[in-house]
Amino acid sequence: MKDSAAADLLVLGSGNHQCASETKALHTSVFDIVLREDNSGWSPQSAALSVREMEEALRYHCEFEKLLLEISTEFINLDLMGVDAAISNALRRIARFAGVDLSYTFLLKENNAKMDITHWWAEDNFTPQFRLRDIPVTKYHWVMQQIINRETVDIEHPGKLPGAAAAERRFLEMLGVKSALIVPLIYAGSSIGLVGFAARTCARLFDKDEINLLKMVGHILASAMQYKRSQEALRSLESQMLNARKLESLGLLAGGIAHDFNNLLMSILGHASIAMRELPAASTARSSISRIECITHQAAELTSRLLAYAGKGRCCVEQLNLSDCAREIANLFSTVEARKHQFICNCAKDMPCIDGDLAQIHQLVMNLLTNAAEAIDGAGGIITLSTGVVSVDQQYLLNTYIREGMPEGAYVYLKVEDNGCGMSKDTLSRVFDPFFTTKSAGRGLGLAAVLGIVRAHRGTIQLKSEPGKGSVFTVLFPCLAEVFARKKMPSTALPAVKRGARILVVEDEEDVRAVVVDFLRHGGFEVVSAPDGRSALREFAKGKADFDAAVIDMIMPDMSGDEVCRELRRLKEDLLVIFTSGYSERDMAAYVRDQTRSSFVQKPYMPEVLIDKVSRMLDDGNSSSRNISPLSGM
Repeated sequence: MKDSAAADLLVLGSGNHQCASETKALHTSVFDIVLREDNSGWSPQSAALSVREMEEALRYHCEFEKLLLEISTEFINLDLMGVDAAISNALRRIARFAGVDLSYTFLLKENNAKMDITHWWAEDNFTPQFRLRDIPVTKYHWVMQQIINRETVDIEHPGKLPGAAAAERRFLEMLGVKSALIVPLIYAGSSIGLVGFAARTCARLFDKDEINLLKMVGHILASAMQYKRSQEALRSLESQMLNARKLESLGLLAGGIAHDFNNLLMSILGHASIAMRELPAASTARSSISRIECITHQAAELTSRLLAYAGKGRCCVEQLNLSDCAREIANLFSTVEARKHQFICNCAKDMPCIDGDLAQIHQLVMNLLTNAAEAIDGAGGIITLSTGVVSVDQQYLLNTYIREGMPEGAYVYLKVEDNGCGMSKDTLSRVFDPFFTTKSAGRGLGLAAVLGIVRAHRGTIQLKSEPGKGSVFTVLFPCLAEVFARKKMPSTALPAVKRGARILVVEDEEDVRAVVVDFLRHGGFEVVSAPDGRSALREFAKGKADFDAAVIDMIMPDMSGDEVCRELRRLKEDLLVIFTSGYSERDMAAYVRDQTRSSFVQKPYMPEVLIDKVSRMLDDGNSSSRNISPLSGM
């Protein structure tokens, strides 16, 4: 708007320099002026006065409409970054024109249970000294009930408010308000908040024409605020999708690295075991070989962390009480941190169970507690661990890191809060990245592993943090989930087979294949090997009746392990199969559990592990024998 037009509007809106009676006279509605007749009867003077008042009122009305048109035009094609400034500017211009010295907006949220003060303007640069966020709607029930019902509230003076509006009266008196008009923000037929206009210098009364115009202001601001809400929700959704894709890509990369690394470790461990077997008992080289085996175990532990980040970690699933798991770690943690920080444990009783891996849940709790402790610098720190049950909706799930496929409903939660340094937006965007850390030293796998464990348990996680205000990690697990329940495979009684049983080994990695063949032959089995699925089928077809079992790698370039298994069992239905992979049993469970007479061993493994597995499947005739953890049997 040009300066001259602004000056005209300020002249017309000069009611803020007048008291109630003068302002009312100037802004009396056109309808009231036409019908008015003073007590002395008609006279040329009174007629002239009425005409002047009517002209002033019409002019004021037209200029008000012109102002609203300009303001509404400003919101057209406005980008998200400019919405707040435009709303604040609109509040200032309308308040000054209407002759009030305070204007503000409240926005409803959480199904109209709470509200925020989002914008305000004051003639004297007044700054609110009260709560701005999460204000309970019930606190101002009298006025908010009318606003939610899309009604306008005209307050001539706070002292005239009814007894039910005691909270509203105290609020207005605290602000020094002498009169106010409160208009609902209506969007799509529903009230989403309110816009208020208050006079603090002297009372300001509004006629019905002005009230109608200020209702239009409510519609304009409601559209702008809803636009801002929808755009922020869209950006949040886009950010979460990008984050999910990034995490998925990193997970695939981590899982792939761990798989290939486990194959290398399998070869190293296998050849070390062979060398140890061949060396004399007095050989000085045995200590070096033993050291190689020890280092290989440590490397395998690192790959298990990568698999945990990828959500493909090994799970020994059982029904767990999350509160019990949390208390166990809390007891250990408190013995270390109790001297440094105040530690509070609020674990709910009678919690529903979850399906989970005890070791991984323990790791998750310890990593979150350790992260909280490291975020606190100096004394006075408070760390709170709590568990419970919560019912969440899609709006809540939109603000979590893993929300795809997450249904609404009841979840068991674990929450870790601290009053530490908090995190910036940049740190929040990278906090779950592997190897990212804000510490001067460290590998940065703690929170990355937490996210992987949560993903592996079909849960989700929410993080809230601000610099200087601490952090809150909330992990949600589905109650009584069955997705992880390990189903026992039906046992099939098979005739006992002697140690000289014939085994087919299918493995595409040459070094690994040589090691596995050596293991089995040393265990007393006759072994035939094949580098891929098609070669295995040809070898099997030559003497299918002579083969008792097959050891098959799951990941091969030509045919996958489960495809090879299906083809072999078309030739011999009761063939026993042991799958192996650098991936975990959980990741391969989708293939193994659909097969009968099958089992699984994760790489890298010791010779006795494979020999024991094959022997028990053959000698005991039990195709659903206990699954063996990697590196067990040491």
